[in-house]
Amino acid sequence: EELDSGLKNRVSRAEDLLAKGRDQARDPSKARGAYECYCRGLQGLLDVLPLLPAPHSAKLRLRVDVYLEEAERLRSVLDVDGRSSSSAPKGNGDGRASKREEGEALLKEGREEESRGNLDVAYERYCTG
Repeated sequence: EELDSGLKNRVSRAEDLLAKGRDQARDPSKARGAYECYCRGLQGLLDVLPLLPAPHSAKLRLRVDVYLEEAERLRSVLDVDGRSSSSAPKGNGDGRASKREEGEALLKEGREEESRGNLDVAYERYCTG
């Protein structure tokens, strides 16, 4: 089944933002901008996902999962960079593990909200996590 051109364009614009984020992520000085591209691109895909016919939505969900993992890794880099450049005392790493667990929990919540069709809530969880 062929996609409506409007939906196809929305998916394409969102994936263009994600590609821009991937490109920017290669340069550590552009990590924050890259993460913003990921968030905006993911929001675009999550907005269009419920409008797609089943075969297309299933394929897109798989791509969204990959983008989420990439955004999560980028977020981790930003968190580490933010902590290492701050004047916070150096600990034994327990704070990092706790932050990672918190982020993973938020991503899990995002996936659950997405499966319930609460895309705005899912997006917020994904970007926060």
